[in-house]
Amino acid sequence: MNRSHRFQRRALKVEEAQNRILSRITSMTTEVVSLVNSLGRRLAEPIHATNDVPAFRRAGMDGYAIWCAEFEEATPHEPLTYRIVGDIAAGIAPTMKLNKGEAVRIMTGACVPEGANAVIMFEQTQEYEQNEQAYVQIKHNVRQGQNIAQVGEEIQEGQAIIEPGRLIQPGQMALLSTFGYHRVKVYVQPKVGIFATGTELLPIEQALFPGKIRNSNSYMVQAMVEAAGAIPYQYGIIPDDKEKAKALLTEALHDMDIVITTGGVSVGDYDIMAEIFREQSEDMLFNRVSMRPGSPTSAAVIQNKLLFGLSGNPGACFVGFELFVRPAIRAMLGAKEALPTIMEAFLDTDYEKGSPHVRYERGKLWIDKGIVKVKSIGVTKSSHMLSIQDADCLLLIPSGKTGAAKGDLIQVIPLQYDVT
Repeated sequence: MNRSHRFQRRALKVEEAQNRILSRITSMTTEVVSLVNSLGRRLAEPIHATNDVPAFRRAGMDGYAIWCAEFEEATPHEPLTYRIVGDIAAGIAPTMKLNKGEAVRIMTGACVPEGANAVIMFEQTQEYEQNEQAYVQIKHNVRQGQNIAQVGEEIQEGQAIIEPGRLIQPGQMALLSTFGYHRVKVYVQPKVGIFATGTELLPIEQALFPGKIRNSNSYMVQAMVEAAGAIPYQYGIIPDDKEKAKALLTEALHDMDIVITTGGVSVGDYDIMAEIFREQSEDMLFNRVSMRPGSPTSAAVIQNKLLFGLSGNPGACFVGFELFVRPAIRAMLGAKEALPTIMEAFLDTDYEKGSPHVRYERGKLWIDKGIVKVKSIGVTKSSHMLSIQDADCLLLIPSGKTGAAKGDLIQVIPLQYDVT
């Protein structure tokens, strides 16, 4: 290896690195799946309402449907009296026409009959019988349209209700089923190959011995790939053998849509992935990013596929995936906003140590008396993993000599998973 190449890396800002990735994204093909199997998938077509909602004038509560003038006054002492002429349950299409002075019992969600223009809740009425005829007294003021949902009041036929790229979650499933979409067109989930590099790595089922560690990164990345809406494939451990690594990567790049490696991208004598990236890539997107942790994070295009080289340190690997891999997967699945969401929160701890790069610390968000606050959790060195399980955000400590002080308003990336 030409040792000088390892140190000749230009660090890109995170935003530029993200834009380079997104510029090389091609949307996945589509497929049609049943609605019951669509949760967590992304729509590949716009969805329009196939009917009005409500499709008929609908009673908003249990009560009596009546005809009334625009506004009629009524009190417990001077009630309005109506003759009860029938009952209407939900799901029944009434054939009657209600006349002035008549009322019909009606249940929530039922179709309001012709001639009725208001529904009065049971609690505001009193029913009685006289000469074997049932009557109802209304003891409160009445307005036309009261407690009736009009045709198309919520949604009109032909209205666009879900745009392509939206994640199908419970709310989307409610809309899709309402309008009869029992099958939906979605983006095919990307296949993501996962490697871990390093002779020091052991399969997780093996016993430890000096100098070795178990391969935890592959399983963390697998979970993150699934949570991003893609399908992970474990390719195991790549030893520190350049030719073997190249052969395994060639195989994966042929079959996968994205390939992720962890470890081997830094500047050590055995960091073979850095050299493979440099030699094999058709387009080296970046091999250094101005951030901590994970500055050696790399991305390249090989065989027209995206290859990501994440750090071998678990914390840095975690951050690199969130900043670069997840946006790539989201963009391939048609998401309109692929990049991480950024919000603001008040820092609850001091960071006195400065850094020439922005730091992405694992953190915890909470609300204190209406104020959104954030703090770092546990030890957040890139080699430490214990706090990853409790992190619900990444907090951004700006670059500079002074770090950040308690009470500063800083940027935060919430960790939002598409599939759980």
